[in-house]
Amino acid sequence: MRKRRLGYILIFILLSFVGKAQLVPFQDSASHLYGFQDSTGKIIVTPQYTMAENFSDGRAAVNKGAVVQFQNVNGGKWGFVDSIGTLVIPMDYDFVQPFKDGKARVVKDHKKMLIDKAGNYIDETKVYYIYPNNQPVNWGSKN
Repeated sequence: MRKRRLGYILIFILLSFVGKAQLVPFQDSASHLYGFQDSTGKIIVTPQYTMAENFSDGRAAVNKGAVVQFQNVNGGKWGFVDSIGTLVIPMDYDFVQPFKDGKARVVKDHKKMLIDKAGNYIDETKVYYIYPNNQPVNWGSKN
């Protein structure tokens, strides 16, 4: 009886993972725009973004309007899509980093802040340096 119960639990866990397969970004060869497809290659989000990142913590960063040269992304506005490809955080940001533990670092109007997975501001009181170098933003705190 115990083995049977354990088997049902394992099947339930496996089915829950199958239903939550992550989308992956892909680039359309004709338009050079990015969209998202599932693990079978089925297009879920048609190519419409200048850049799209991989999912992290249930969100993927997307950009419209950037100039992309040799894997450098300059300009445009960033936002985030959820695990089914719906834009859930508007494309209002100049720079974003992936979500981790439910938070992402973003830059908007030269202000650096943390947001949650719903796009709410968590922290915008800290002052940071912003350097124009290879890294668009240095997240070290200002002393």
